[in-house]
Amino acid sequence: METRIELPDNFEMAKKRLESTEKRLEKDPVVKEAYESTIEGYIEKGYVKTVDESAKVEKRWLLSHFSGCQNEQGNNESTISV
Repeated sequence: METRIELPDNFEMAKKRLESTEKRLEKDPVVKEAYESTIEGYIEKGYVKTVDESAKVEKRWLLSHFSGCQNEQGNNESTISV
């Protein structure tokens, strides 16, 4: 028997987190470049895809995230965290 979990539509929350991330990235061009490079790599590999906001969907739940940008050696290396 398959159990289905009902998740609420979280579009507004995900949109606010995206706007916050974009605002923070505008303050640091080095972090922004590393972040954009990481996202582009995820798109190329098929890990993520762009979603058309106007698409008609019955139910949706968006996985929001935030970025980090520094590895143990102090190099600017973007990481995406869920």
